[in-house]
Amino acid sequence: MEQYTLTILPQGLKIRAFEDQSVLNALRDAGLRAEAPCGGAGTCGKCIILVDGREMLSCQTLVDGDMTVTLPGGERA
Repeated sequence: MEQYTLTILPQGLKIRAFEDQSVLNALRDAGLRAEAPCGGAGTCGKCIILVDGREMLSCQTLVDGDMTVTLPGGERA
């Protein structure tokens, strides 16, 4: 399974993520706080992030390469 680098802004952190892992789980595995009251079902819309400049739900976005992820309000663990 491939590993990729997610660059987390605004902190500039670099974390590792596995191919086909959700961005939400990658963030949580790295110890970053990621809100998802629906448990990752994609129904609440609380986990909105920017991925390479596009607004997406972190629970529904799968890692498929190196990505730049901007967290709302600079959230951090």
